[in-house]
Amino acid sequence: VRRVQDELPSGEDGWTREVDVVGISMGGLVAQYAAMPREVGETGRRLKIARLFTICSPLQGARAASVPTLESRVVDMRSGSEFLAKVNASPRRYELYPYCRLGDRIVGEENAAPDGQNPWWVATPPMRMAHIGSVCDWRIMADIARRLRGEEGYTVGVAAGLPEAER
Repeated sequence: VRRVQDELPSGEDGWTREVDVVGISMGGLVAQYAAMPREVGETGRRLKIARLFTICSPLQGARAASVPTLESRVVDMRSGSEFLAKVNASPRRYELYPYCRLGDRIVGEENAAPDGQNPWWVATPPMRMAHIGSVCDWRIMADIARRLRGEEGYTVGVAAGLPEAER
């Protein structure tokens, strides 16, 4: 939020200028949190998002977060956590475009979109890591780039359901 305000100062009380955001993995959650309206007594600006593009983001939790740990960021990414419930219950004032690659053992493609929405998904190429390699997937990057330029994305209509074999 501070970087956006420094680069693109906004005079609007409590909000940055409106921006498009690409959130990779946990970055998608960070962006959603930064865009939540301020709570009573909270000060500071919130991120005003026009469109949020998430890539393998644990919007409903992360498979790997189930490991025993005391690390609060990992605990917050567990399905059903208080943090995720708070983020997902907050009104979304922006368009959300969730993307994932099949076979993501870190997040799980079933967790890469909000409840009731399918992510735009692509198969992971052989001998590649689904989660780590997602940020370099030209198919995802090309779709996001087209949308950022105001063109129709390669993905159109409603995202198809996830293949059963990948769940």
